[in-house]
Amino acid sequence: MLRLFFFVFLILFAFVSAAELSLQECIDTALSNNETVKIQELKIEEARAKVWVKTAALLPNLGLNAGYTRLRTETDDYTASLALNQPLFAGGKYWQDRALAELELQQAELELEKVKQELALDVAAAYYRLWHAQDVWSANEQSLNNLRAYYNKSRQLSEQTKLPRPEELLQIEVQLGSMEIAVDNAELAWWQARNLLSNLLVGLPVKSTYRDDESRDFTFAAEPTLNAALPENVYDKVENNYTRRLAALTERQREIAVKSAESAYWPQVNLQAYTGVEWGETFPQDGTTYSQWGVALQMLLFDFFKTPAQVQQSAKAYEQTLLNSELLSRNELIKYSDILVALRAAGKKIKQTAQNADRAERSLRLYQERGQSYTANSKQLLDAEQAALQARISQLDSALDHNLQAIELKRLLGESL
Repeated sequence: MLRLFFFVFLILFAFVSAAELSLQECIDTALSNNETVKIQELKIEEARAKVWVKTAALLPNLGLNAGYTRLRTETDDYTASLALNQPLFAGGKYWQDRALAELELQQAELELEKVKQELALDVAAAYYRLWHAQDVWSANEQSLNNLRAYYNKSRQLSEQTKLPRPEELLQIEVQLGSMEIAVDNAELAWWQARNLLSNLLVGLPVKSTYRDDESRDFTFAAEPTLNAALPENVYDKVENNYTRRLAALTERQREIAVKSAESAYWPQVNLQAYTGVEWGETFPQDGTTYSQWGVALQMLLFDFFKTPAQVQQSAKAYEQTLLNSELLSRNELIKYSDILVALRAAGKKIKQTAQNADRAERSLRLYQERGQSYTANSKQLLDAEQAALQARISQLDSALDHNLQAIELKRLLGESL
């Protein structure tokens, strides 16, 4: 346990002190440490063992039987024998059970691929959220610093020339207070994004606390916007993503379950052989050996309609799976349509917000130059400062929206980064 916590501490320390964050390294770290991945790997081993259990049911089994009997005449008798049992026919039940076990193994293996894909995409989303939060925080701090510099100079001039007037200084102070709150909120959002990514990397609750000396200026080694190019066979990919492939396995399982339930109508035939020895007071001193073999037949005649109900239950479950598969297919295509529209809108928004941010920044510089000689009043300059900040944040928001939609597209297509 101490080693585990020491390892967690090292990972967290490396994460918070690193100057550069690589998206691929973050994904690799998460895949190595995440408990959900390890749990799914154990499920694969469990399913593999179940396949062998169902396979062994088709093979002969050998058992040892031993007995002791005390009669009322106070005689003691003993028996010991070897029993061999080999299933010959059961209406396909053993083979169907094995097929179900193999499907469960395939399902577990596919679930592992899906877990890894979703974890990688979740890390990517958290990575870009942290990047966005850091840039928003930086933009708010820059705006706050600009306002503080302007306020300090305005206060000095007011003491010397009585301009700007007291009401204008109060207006600047109000703006300063609002910006300080905005910076605090941006810092909180940064910490939340940082903890989310840290939790995904380590796979354990984040135990580090707020530290004033912690680095909060990461360099993000990744593309600012993810590639969202559509493949040529996009509809085939949507129809064969992880969700649809798992649904197809479930559909096949339900189909086999119907046949397995129907196998109860068929007789079960087993080959049985015994060899053993009996000894005791009612037998000769050297004991009696015996051997026998034969074929045993078991057939269901009446079970108060239990078997028909089980067949009906399995059949209805199979029908539900077919309907659910159709519904899922339609929902996946609708989801793709929504993501495609959102990506197109995000692409346009990125261009528009970049243009607005450039205009707002140039406008702010002009007002700041005029503000040096106080040909512009404080309200105009404050409005320009706020407009520049909002334009910059909108630009950052549009980039984040695009990246999150690109990640969802990858998830829908069954692709990784």
